Amino acid sequence: GYTFTGNVIIDGTGWASMYPSNNFFTTFEAVGFTDPANQDYRLLPSSTYLTSSPAGKQAGADVASVIQMTATVQLGRPLR
Repeated sequence: GYTFTGNVIIDGTGWASMYPSNNFFTTFEAVGFTDPANQDYRLLPSSTYLTSSPAGKQAGADVASVIQMTATVQLGRPLR
């Protein structure tokens, strides 16, 4: 099994019945991303979703940690 709770589903207001309860349905603009125009999807300190997960942490990926953990990844040649 799996647990799917505390997620933010963007533009999902019409899809709520397709997902388990205890998730959030909102618009892209209302999430509170730092700078989405420049692909910075960290949550702003003022974001409603910064502490909305069941564990009291931010909903979704911890983007700051992902950036830190992948900072030294180097691009290789494409697979053929």
